[in-house]
Amino acid sequence: MAKTIQIAGITKAELAQENTELKLEINKAHLALTELRAYLQSPKFYEDPTVQTSDVLRRLDEVRLTYDENIAKWSAWMGASAAHDRNTNG
Repeated sequence: MAKTIQIAGITKAELAQENTELKLEINKAHLALTELRAYLQSPKFYEDPTVQTSDVLRRLDEVRLTYDENIAKWSAWMGASAAHDRNTNG
């Protein structure tokens, strides 16, 4: 039977799935920011440069990334592990 590797209580398969989901979230955020930039640089603002705050805030809400406590624990563990490696090997 194959051994399941776990890091901070998370399996390797779960980490791979979370990694994929985070990459999708980052791509979604990048697209939303690109669209916001295009909106703010559109001809609409050449004559009237005022922007409705609600328009910008609504578009920024689309950029908000999701938070996962397990990933935060894993990231903290990885950071501590890397620091330990630097201190013991350097």
